[in-house]
Amino acid sequence: MKLIGGIFLILFWSSVTGFGQIKKGTFLLGGTLGLAKNMVPNNTFPSPQFTDEREKSFIAGPQAALFIADNIAVGLSVNYEHTKIRRFDAMQNIYDPIRTQTLSLGPLVRYYHFLNADFAVFGQAKALYSEDFNHRDYNQFTAALAPGLVYFVTPKIGLELNIGGLTYEYAYSKRPDDYTFTFHNVDLRLLNGLQTGISFYLGR
Repeated sequence: MKLIGGIFLILFWSSVTGFGQIKKGTFLLGGTLGLAKNMVPNNTFPSPQFTDEREKSFIAGPQAALFIADNIAVGLSVNYEHTKIRRFDAMQNIYDPIRTQTLSLGPLVRYYHFLNADFAVFGQAKALYSEDFNHRDYNQFTAALAPGLVYFVTPKIGLELNIGGLTYEYAYSKRPDDYTFTFHNVDLRLLNGLQTGISFYLGR
């Protein structure tokens, strides 16, 4: 709670104080790495025999964007996610592990506000379409809104911390036996959705 309170104080301070900017025409090239843990309802893969699932994910997300105005960037994000889901099979009395590998692609928008010459907060919105390498019949759409912090080691190099954020997921699957299902989920991740990264600001 102290960390969350600190984040809100930073966001409030940034709303009344500004120190710098990233000029229109700057090109952003970078990416993030992260680990996430989450509880997943058993309707992800519907079956009465399974309990709720524990999910662990490794995420790598390269991205590129162009600043179309001062401190506002629009670009493209690519996400690779490797997920291990551990669910309990009540009928067989065993744990049934599931592994997925997904590749996601979609647009992103960022807005920066500087706290001083070296630190900035940003808000980021993404919309991603995903396909699963291991389950070709499984497709997913994700919309995410997340805050972040960036420390500029130099004017052209920034170290980032993404704070998780609010995510909406919609998934659709049609299996070979013509069984279909859809899945909707809204998730708020803060401490369990941290990602770190580095970005290069070319032309700044």
